[in-house]
Amino acid sequence: YGISIAFTSAVEVGGTTAGSGNVVAFNTKAGVMVANYGLNSSIRRNSIFDNGGLGIDLLLAEPGGPDPNDSLDVDEGPNNFQNFPVLTSTHVGELGYQIRGVLNSYANATFVIEFFANDTLDTTGYGEGKYYIGSTSVTTNGTGNATFNVPFDIGNTGGNYITATATDSLGNTSEFSESILAKVGGTDFTVQYDAKWNMLSVPLKVDDGRKSFLYPTAVSPAFVFEGTYVEKETLTYGPGFWLKFNELTEIVYEGTTLDSVYIGATEGWNLIGSISTPVAVNSIRSEPPGLVTSQFYGYRRGYIQVDTIQPGKGYWLKVSQAGTLMLSSLVSPAEGGQDGHLSLGKIRIVPTNELPPPSPEGDGNIEYSNNSLIPSEFALEQNYPNPFNPSTVIRYQLPVDSRVTLKVYNVLGEEMATLVDEFQEAGFKSQSFDATGLPSGLYCYQVIYGQFSDTKKLLLIR
Repeated sequence: YGISIAFTSAVEVGGTTAGSGNVVAFNTKAGVMVANYGLNSSIRRNSIFDNGGLGIDLLLAEPGGPDPNDSLDVDEGPNNFQNFPVLTSTHVGELGYQIRGVLNSYANATFVIEFFANDTLDTTGYGEGKYYIGSTSVTTNGTGNATFNVPFDIGNTGGNYITATATDSLGNTSEFSESILAKVGGTDFTVQYDAKWNMLSVPLKVDDGRKSFLYPTAVSPAFVFEGTYVEKETLTYGPGFWLKFNELTEIVYEGTTLDSVYIGATEGWNLIGSISTPVAVNSIRSEPPGLVTSQFYGYRRGYIQVDTIQPGKGYWLKVSQAGTLMLSSLVSPAEGGQDGHLSLGKIRIVPTNELPPPSPEGDGNIEYSNNSLIPSEFALEQNYPNPFNPSTVIRYQLPVDSRVTLKVYNVLGEEMATLVDEFQEAGFKSQSFDATGLPSGLYCYQVIYGQFSDTKKLLLIR
């Protein structure tokens, strides 16, 4: 080892001022090793490179190697096994570096993150730290997460493989993070996602499509839809997918602009993605031409009908037969297909009152069991929004094909509107109610199918 710290605490390797760092290089094992009850040992601003092991190794037992992060950093060991940052994107140019990422550690605490550049990628993938770039201070929130997006106007050091360490207020420094290659040029933009479930898509051509890399703070697997929900660790542009966050989250995508995409669609419900620019749904083309689809549904704490597909979001639609959908920002796209193009014609949107499948954990009051597209029991949801003005959406589920009526009444029991009176197939349904022309007040809506019925209240406020 270059430097070995064991059976002692509060050792400083390097420092916090210019010139205080050491050069730790050309050792057969780790550059700096902390083991055997070594705690509060800060390793700051050093130049650590060309060592046989890790640049920094928090060693519980031989032979050592990268220690994985744990949620909220509750594990114990050398330097408390301080979690390292996760770098999500970096750019480098004449003006310096732009580095983005996230740190998960214990909640409501402040940490110093130091950034380093390296000439080559370490064989472990976790790198060392040859050139010190700079540092930033972050404070984790109640869920233990802190994001960072920091520029360093120092010019290119000559190394484009970027790593980072985290040091807590007691001086416990982490191992080096996984290396990420700083890009020259390219495109990036930010998409905001809600707490809990979201429908997402990858809006760029990215080098690393791992869910753990693109969405390091997600608290669920990524679920694509292939007739049922299927977990996917590696994601790509085209399909949409579900993902869950604990809090409002901003994700920075970095890659190459995606001007158009062909998406294979199967008969029935499909969860599709986006490209790098907004696309009006009535401009989407298909093969065969004129493919009949439902309206498009986005998701924000419930399903909403949309007329534009936004970058980074996912959308449901139902198609009448298998085919190919083409989303494009180009006027006359000519790519794909066996002879270089497809004989594409615009889709034909025919509205339906059927709702898409719920999220993997269920949507609202509806439970989604065994990934079934047919609900297991009758249910009527509370309308949303409520109170409302002038329109709202009523959702219900039918476990079997049946004749259905859905009517709205005033408090005197007088019928105000008939929204549904027809035979419907089993599935998840929605119906809008426009109360234009009705006075403010309390109303009831009732759905009846067969021998079953249910009634709920709704409030119109002008």
